[in-house]
Amino acid sequence: MSKKVLFSCVMIVLMSIVICGKSYAKKTADKSKWVKINLSVEGVNLLMTVPEGAKAVSTSYSFTVQKGENFQIEIHNSKADLQEIKKELKANTVNKLKTIAVDSPVALLYSSDTGFGEEWHFIAAMKIGDTDYYCEDVKGATYKKEDAEIMLKAAQSLAKK
Repeated sequence: MSKKVLFSCVMIVLMSIVICGKSYAKKTADKSKWVKINLSVEGVNLLMTVPEGAKAVSTSYSFTVQKGENFQIEIHNSKADLQEIKKELKANTVNKLKTIAVDSPVALLYSSDTGFGEEWHFIAAMKIGDTDYYCEDVKGATYKKEDAEIMLKAAQSLAKK
């Protein structure tokens, strides 16, 4: 093999490493940019820290905070009994519980499988002032563990303005 061909191959490999490294760094940086958004609803002023670009949408029964298909949080103005929800998850024979990665009095992060592959979900409960809230991922989408972890982190930032 000539030196020119060898040199060209080495340069192509090095350029690929640099380009892939920049792409990975950009994706990582995008996920690390977090901003506070105002979630004022029915006289209650709330804030949530979310990935930049996420938007809040009010529905008739909840607030939804979304950014693309992999970041979709519903915020409910009621109490969630996480122990009861965990019992329901364990008893579900269609969407079978696989793993509980976080199991605390205020949060569940878990994976399940309907037969079409693993999907991750979360539920977080909080009391802000005298009001109970809970957040969960919007059902119907398939989330990876990293998606659910990011949504849980955002949900746990819910606070009074």
